[in-house]
Amino acid sequence: MTEQSPQRTRIWLVPSFVVLFVAAHLLLFHLLQHARVTHTLIPGALLGGAVFLLILKHLGLLAVLLRPISAWVRRRSRD
Repeated sequence: MTEQSPQRTRIWLVPSFVVLFVAAHLLLFHLLQHARVTHTLIPGALLGGAVFLLILKHLGLLAVLLRPISAWVRRRSRD
């Protein structure tokens, strides 16, 4: 069995994340377009999410939540 080089697998990683990012945003815009919500509710929800992330970061909980993901990425990059 031949082993793939890490460089070869990383080539597809960034474009796949870009495609997933764009698809998620298109889905979100589609859902918001067809939902019966006011236009002032959407920026309020975005601001609330940003404040929530800032509070998590300030309390140090964001690092705790992201540590397993970071460790997984490091393990995958070494292999």
